[in-house]
Amino acid sequence: MRKRIPLSALERTLSIIAAAAVAAACASAAGPAAEPALKKPVLKQTTQPAATSAPGNYIIEGGWGSLDIRRDGEGPLRFSIETISPNAHLCSLEGEIVDGVAALPTDPGEPDCVVRFTPYADGVRVEGDGPACRYFCGARATFTANYRRPPPGCDDVSRRRARQAFQNHYDRKRYARALATLAPIARNCAGVLHWTESGRIANDIAITQHKLGQRDACLRTLAPFANDAARSDDEILNERLPVDAASYLDIVQAARTNLRLCKALPR
Repeated sequence: MRKRIPLSALERTLSIIAAAAVAAACASAAGPAAEPALKKPVLKQTTQPAATSAPGNYIIEGGWGSLDIRRDGEGPLRFSIETISPNAHLCSLEGEIVDGVAALPTDPGEPDCVVRFTPYADGVRVEGDGPACRYFCGARATFTANYRRPPPGCDDVSRRRARQAFQNHYDRKRYARALATLAPIARNCAGVLHWTESGRIANDIAITQHKLGQRDACLRTLAPFANDAARSDDEILNERLPVDAASYLDIVQAARTNLRLCKALPR
């Protein structure tokens, strides 16, 4: 007598055959569109590192805010943010980042300020959730923005060191070395300089060019301020918010003096 296959085994066999047939039909109908499903594990692996913000210095375009992320040894990621908005309204906050989020205590009994850090290709998006984060900011200030990695030599520490080195050379009358130290900051870091820093650097470069007898170069450096230098202080002060106006007037007054000095140089 021929041995019969038990019904349950036969059903399993037919199920396997049917499933294979359905899978083959679906693959044929879907064509190339089914291919990305096979790549999902690879995509997940390549995007995973972006979930954590890398330590470093990040700056908002225009230089009005700076983010520092650091890790001390095996400890947690820590951050600090400083921003300056119109009329010198400031934000200042720091804390720990856990899974891309920082929860910062505010007043007793009040909700935390929740700060979210979202990495992208060359920077970190920072967002403060809700009114609780106003606790860390002045009236017109904010810290929500895209913070980007600055060009080489343009991070906060490098710029500060360059300014110090410039001043050291200038005080010792090493004007050529002073100019060679500061000029790359103006040239390479323009996108991450706050307008007050940019104005001070321009005046420092101009007076150094004057010391070197570089009349035309000095006038080119100060060209962005030439029109305002020809106006009255009151006109400048009346066009801006009080703190911004005072800061800009300092820049313009220095530019007036330096323009006069450079124009007096022989052609």
